[in-house]
Amino acid sequence: MTELLYCKNHPQTSALWQCDWCHSTWCGQCVRAIQLSGLTTAACHCGGGCHTTQVTNKDRNMVYSRPKNLGEIQIIKGKWSSYLNALFYPFSVNGILLVIIGVIGYFITSLVLVINILGFLPIFAVYTGFMAACYQNALRTSSEGREDFPDWPDITEFLSDILVPGFHWVACSLYCLIPLFIAIYIQSFPLFLISIVLGALLWPITLCAVTMTQSLAPLFRPHALIASIWRTAGEYFAILLISGVIFGLITLMTVFAALINPWATIPGLFLYFYYMCVVMRLLGLFLVFNEDRLEWFG
Repeated sequence: MTELLYCKNHPQTSALWQCDWCHSTWCGQCVRAIQLSGLTTAACHCGGGCHTTQVTNKDRNMVYSRPKNLGEIQIIKGKWSSYLNALFYPFSVNGILLVIIGVIGYFITSLVLVINILGFLPIFAVYTGFMAACYQNALRTSSEGREDFPDWPDITEFLSDILVPGFHWVACSLYCLIPLFIAIYIQSFPLFLISIVLGALLWPITLCAVTMTQSLAPLFRPHALIASIWRTAGEYFAILLISGVIFGLITLMTVFAALINPWATIPGLFLYFYYMCVVMRLLGLFLVFNEDRLEWFG
């Protein structure tokens, strides 16, 4: 007769999961979702992986997802299906609101820039910080295996939750533009083209490293960033290629629309902020699938 197991935290609730390390048993509310080899599974608070208690020993080598409801077990789609589903990631209340806020904020900062450049600087700092915080939260929560769009940054912690993410975002961008600045200074057109490609290649992995470490320390270890790209080259370049093509199409559409009617650029702005949400999701999933091959903390 099969032994009936109960949750360690909820003794009246049947256990759906048992940790392979500490052997504790848990219900669906007491485990967290992680990614292993492109699939989502449940993990214990001790860090160990869990197997479901609802199947036979023969089936326990399979990877199961965290159940959404008591007794429900789901087999999760593979890596590239997860990447494809990133296109639908912004279609939630918070995701749609972020896109709208991004567009409205863009027009407000542009208007203030025309009226008063001194007033533009604090508004630009708040706007950039807020958007950067939201994007980095999306990247971070995606890297933790969460499917939902993250909550808003805590504006009561203005320095740590708004200004610091904005500063990190700007620092990453300037860091990746250093070769471009050098090319402009020495007036070399071939180096100018190379620096653009190099900056586009380096920015995503730099943002990932800074976001996950919540510091600028990775900027002082370019060799580790380059090594991370090298170790994940195929998948990394595939994501960059797809993202670049989509960005190029959005840019071309917006430019042509501007030539016809300046107001026609508004749909392009919505698409751009939608695109940024998708990119953050892609980068978060990239971290999940390649965590063991990244060299940021060595």
